[in-house]
Amino acid sequence: MSGVAPIVQNKPVDDAFHQQRLKTWQPILSPMNVIIIFLIIGVSFIPAGVGLMQMSDAIFEQKFQYDGVGAKNEDCKVDKIKSDTPNTCSNTFQITQDVDKPLHVYYELENFYQNHRMYVKSQSTKQLLDTLDTSNESDMKTLKEDSCENMATYIEPTTKVEKLLWPCGLIAQSYFNDQFKLTSASLNAGFKLNEDGIAWESDYDKFKNPDGFKYAEYDSAKNTCENHGLPSDCKSWPLTGTTKYKYWYPDFDKRQYIFQTYPQINPIKGLNDEHFMIWMRTAALPKFRKIYGTIAPPKGGFKKGDTIEFSISSSFEVRSYNGKKSLVISTISDMGGKNTYIGTAYLVVGSIAVLLTVLFIIKHLTSDRRKLGDTNLLRWDD
Repeated sequence: MSGVAPIVQNKPVDDAFHQQRLKTWQPILSPMNVIIIFLIIGVSFIPAGVGLMQMSDAIFEQKFQYDGVGAKNEDCKVDKIKSDTPNTCSNTFQITQDVDKPLHVYYELENFYQNHRMYVKSQSTKQLLDTLDTSNESDMKTLKEDSCENMATYIEPTTKVEKLLWPCGLIAQSYFNDQFKLTSASLNAGFKLNEDGIAWESDYDKFKNPDGFKYAEYDSAKNTCENHGLPSDCKSWPLTGTTKYKYWYPDFDKRQYIFQTYPQINPIKGLNDEHFMIWMRTAALPKFRKIYGTIAPPKGGFKKGDTIEFSISSSFEVRSYNGKKSLVISTISDMGGKNTYIGTAYLVVGSIAVLLTVLFIIKHLTSDRRKLGDTNLLRWDD
């Protein structure tokens, strides 16, 4: 029938939300309302800024630059991009105030752009979660051409055999491999650098060792790999010194695992090594700090005059791109580490708001102003 109107199939629900009939509020920015708004901003932001500045000033922090542009100490200088033999140096921090909180130990890098787009995307989530099917041509093509591009494989120098980097990508293969050890302190013998529990809980959900990985605590009486319940080609850890563990990873002949490239990574933990997980969490700015460990305060806290000495093993090269490396010890507050920027920003915004409040009041009292109209006569439904 030509006279019948077609049925509307996609008609929105007839209610206030879908038909855009919700009530609205249109503020009337009269001079007095503007003055009150700026005054509220000023009287709330200034005290908040003062409080944040006081929290930041109360934080104890010391930094030692041990390599890079402007470094005074040449003992830890690294010239080669890949150095097999690390340079070593040491530094003694002296506590300049009484501290009753744990000391957090950080390494700080400057002029290192972990936020570069190509750097951030150069990783394979499937590989890190061990869901990559190496027998699937499509998965491997995506890994080599998209996820990791030119940082997906490795040529063994002696055998010239091509191996799959595990994990691949710029982030993993540029791992920060400097090491810090607490060598002495003017405190009790139980004083130590704790490197456990420094990663976020969410980090553990992003990394998984390959299926088939096995390890066993070393027993000299058992001697062989088979007696430890491992394949005959298992390996020992640590590489030098007294053996603590025996371990085995699948496809050693086809994969170059991260701990083979960087012996500083614990192979027993593998991808769950917390230093590695923290490095894989890319920084937003070219100057950043990453946690390395914590030092619990002794009974009674750290006292002014106490000293803490670190031994630094330096392997990570920064001079080719005018970078800097520093070792930092610091306490933290409820707002994190020392940061004067937030407090300063609050003070600046609050001061400007107070200044504008005063100017608007002067303008409002001294100018010849017309009588304001009755706002009740305004209509918003036309």
